[in-house]
Amino acid sequence: MQAYSKPVRQQWACGYELAPENGLVEAWSGLGYKGDPPTVCPGYTTTLPETIEIARAWRWWDKGSLDSFCDREPINPALKIGIELFAGAVASFERWAMTPADKGGGNS
Repeated sequence: MQAYSKPVRQQWACGYELAPENGLVEAWSGLGYKGDPPTVCPGYTTTLPETIEIARAWRWWDKGSLDSFCDREPINPALKIGIELFAGAVASFERWAMTPADKGGGNS
């Protein structure tokens, strides 16, 4: 992100910058998304180590093998909550992807 100026990073809702003084951020339009813009840049949140770890754990959980991923019965409540939230986000994205574009989805 060092290649971009502070105002540009603020306009993109970069997680490393405070929100712009006017409070307006550029609407994210990736893949035809027409919903509310995210409050933090998706590129920032999706590359956080804890997000990556939860996404990896979700792959195992989705196959019924989370205990193998954890090398034991998972006891960390944060991991369980993160997986539940991630699974909900995946389901929401899948619904959006299957909905026709003329009805607000991403399927053209």
